[in-house]
Amino acid sequence: MMIGLIASISVMSQNWAIQSKNGNYNIKAIDESGGVLDVVAMLDEGDDCFMDVKAIKGDLIYPIKMVASDSMYIPIAAITPSGGNLNLVGVNAMGEQYPVKGVSRFGNTIRIAIVVGGSFEDLQATSPDGKERVVSGVKFNEENIEMEIGPTKVIAHVKALPTMDVKSEETSWEIKATGNDGSLLDIVALNKKGREYKVMAVSAGGSFAMLNVKAEVGRDLVPVKLIRKPEGIRMIAVDYYGRQFPLKAKVSEGKYFDIEGGENCGKTIDIKALSDNGVEYLMNAISPAGDMYDLKGIKVKDVDKEGYLQGLEGLIAFYAHVKALPPVQ
Repeated sequence: MMIGLIASISVMSQNWAIQSKNGNYNIKAIDESGGVLDVVAMLDEGDDCFMDVKAIKGDLIYPIKMVASDSMYIPIAAITPSGGNLNLVGVNAMGEQYPVKGVSRFGNTIRIAIVVGGSFEDLQATSPDGKERVVSGVKFNEENIEMEIGPTKVIAHVKALPTMDVKSEETSWEIKATGNDGSLLDIVALNKKGREYKVMAVSAGGSFAMLNVKAEVGRDLVPVKLIRKPEGIRMIAVDYYGRQFPLKAKVSEGKYFDIEGGENCGKTIDIKALSDNGVEYLMNAISPAGDMYDLKGIKVKDVDKEGYLQGLEGLIAFYAHVKALPPVQ
């Protein structure tokens, strides 16, 4: 199918173009009447670390998701307010269309590519000044279905993420609080009796695109989330019995600094340890080979309650996921 010659993607100053990495294909969504919609990564409040990928039709903005299907490759669609799915395609200079699909999964990320015959063309988001991000499917839940939008079952979100070549092959990284002077503090999870448990960033499925942050409680690796407390946003681990373990930066035996989540910047939240006199320590995941990622709170939903974990006395609402991501260059 041909849609005729098209101009290069029009990009508003706060949006990044979505194209194939080789620049031969522009990414578009096709509506029910055959109309062509631009597809962009949106720069929200200056956040270029975890960017939404959207389709634009005039003043309308449609979310783009990976949707459930029985097909070999995972369909990618812009979802309309009525629940309709608009297919994504890569369009070359001759106006030829090729489908955009999820083609393989690596842990909590899914490779997205244009399927051209038997080959794949990866996607990237490019800013007006030449910065680049990889476009990937991202999963947060272990279940196949992440959420539902009307009749559409969403299995993954589509985001533009920073990348970094890592030297390490180890899938477990240490979590540290990093001071301006280069000092490092261990991060631990504490139970009510003050027992310490190790905290780590873990690669899922061999992927280093986005690392999960876990606490090792007994023999279990349990989730770490940002949770609103009366004293502010705190980083908490919750085990499979529903017990909560606050995370702290260890200064010395029996002395700890609190770890806090800051204000939202787009879809991400800075996480810092605070000393008694207000000195801030950044939170990092560090591999055995010295690779360093930033710890971030990540929100997918535009509501205060991102999700729930089972607690001892009922459900615990959490404010944001906690992930380790490559630093923004």
